[in-house]
Amino acid sequence: QAEPLLAGGAIADGNGAPMRLRQSAIGPDGWVLLAAAPLAPVRASARLWAIAAALVAALLTGMLKIWHQRHELVQLRLRQSAMLEALVAERTTDLAREVEARKRTENDLRAAQEGLIQSEKMAALGRMSTAIVHEISQPLAAMEATLAAAGLTLTEHDTRTGPRIETARSLVRRMQRTVRNLKSFARRAPLTMEVIDLRRVVSGAVEIAAPRARALGIVPEIVTPDAPVPARAGPVRMEQVCVNLLLNAFDAAAEAGGKVQVRLGPGPVLTVADTGPGIPEDRLAQVWEPFFSTKTGGEGLGLGLSISRAIVEEFGGRVDIRSTPGHGTEVIVTLPPVDEGREAAE
Repeated sequence: QAEPLLAGGAIADGNGAPMRLRQSAIGPDGWVLLAAAPLAPVRASARLWAIAAALVAALLTGMLKIWHQRHELVQLRLRQSAMLEALVAERTTDLAREVEARKRTENDLRAAQEGLIQSEKMAALGRMSTAIVHEISQPLAAMEATLAAAGLTLTEHDTRTGPRIETARSLVRRMQRTVRNLKSFARRAPLTMEVIDLRRVVSGAVEIAAPRARALGIVPEIVTPDAPVPARAGPVRMEQVCVNLLLNAFDAAAEAGGKVQVRLGPGPVLTVADTGPGIPEDRLAQVWEPFFSTKTGGEGLGLGLSISRAIVEEFGGRVDIRSTPGHGTEVIVTLPPVDEGREAAE
């Protein structure tokens, strides 16, 4: 039984190849045109399109996968870079700490070495002071005895030589006390402390240093109050401090044609100022070292400030120095205030 032909239906040719049937009306008489087309090209085209679509999908999938992998790789590299930067920063911080620790260690080592050098200088000064006392004290004693004998031979009518001899004897005795006190700079010994008037100490020091001032053409300005300035110290050793400071100020002022001023107060404070060349800031810390001197031409042993500081610190005071290159130097000696109630009780 034959099946009716329907438009769009599937038929086969004589070889069994599938074909697609198409029909269309022709004219008003009801004629119908039937056309059969093989399905093989259509199916081949469909397969090609399917393959192309699959290839495009595979390509897109591959590209997406590659992009994803690259993105992951970039993120991994960013994480690795961040970790590396963190490690570098941590290592840099550790290195900075290590460098700082080494600097502190080097500074401590340098300070220890300087302390050892200072100790050696102090020991050398102690040995020198012993030799100085031994070598100088005997000639000074002979000078004092000679002056005393010369005073005994004076006649009653010689009224000018006697006071001069007595003045010379007084200066020799001062020199003897100063030489004996030099040994205490390197060797601590019990101090004899008493309440003194700093005005008298300054007056005596100015008198001792006056020949040096006259030789340099300097007239120091002395500014002291009318009332006594009490301080608890050793009079001879405090006078030695004043003389050392005055001689340093005279020498500094002479270099620049400057002036020297000595001030007392307020309280037990002594200030010796000069308008000399001043001391550079990088050398201020060295002025307290024994044998360090800023004087030119090899003048000075560099012991005055060291000895003065040691003496004042034994009194319980302190010595400060302020200097501006080109404007001068101030040395300030501050002694502890006198406890009047305690002194009255004693």
